[in-house]
Amino acid sequence: MLKINGVAGFLLAQITAPTPPLFGLASFYVDDMLIADEGITGSTKIKSGSITKDRLATDTIRLEIPVPLGFIPTGLATDSTGVKFESKQYLVSSNLLACAKNVYFETDLQQLTGGTVAIELYDYTAAVVIASISLSATTKRSRSGDIKASLVAGNPVGVRFNTVTAGASGSVGGGASPILIIVVGIS
Repeated sequence: MLKINGVAGFLLAQITAPTPPLFGLASFYVDDMLIADEGITGSTKIKSGSITKDRLATDTIRLEIPVPLGFIPTGLATDSTGVKFESKQYLVSSNLLACAKNVYFETDLQQLTGGTVAIELYDYTAAVVIASISLSATTKRSRSGDIKASLVAGNPVGVRFNTVTAGASGSVGGGASPILIIVVGIS
């Protein structure tokens, strides 16, 4: 586990030859670099001195950073079609777009007694749905493809709960926790 500015991620590298543990630490050589993992927050020790950019291939280390977009409450009517909930709006920053290698939209669904719903990431300036994830009683979690190219710096986005196919009278749904997954490559 690697922590950068308090955000935990996983260090991905090609491990070439395991070595015996050093003082209780699991150790591995990566080319001529020694990576030692203390198991909680992680620690990196370099055998040859320091890592320089020219020694890393492009995106050698990738972090997936989940960004919560609020919570969609339970009990939203799904017995008629249409948008039943809209979250607060979040501004897409140019920094996010400059640093991100990929951006994905992911959500779950805890409650659905009837119908089919779409959890949507909506661009309020362009008035377009950037990503739409259809969920039903059998599909409770899903992730979109890469949406980085669809995000526009300065445009506010929000999440919508949209009933696409109505369920029987009294059907309800909700309880979703949509997130953006920001993939950052370090090298």
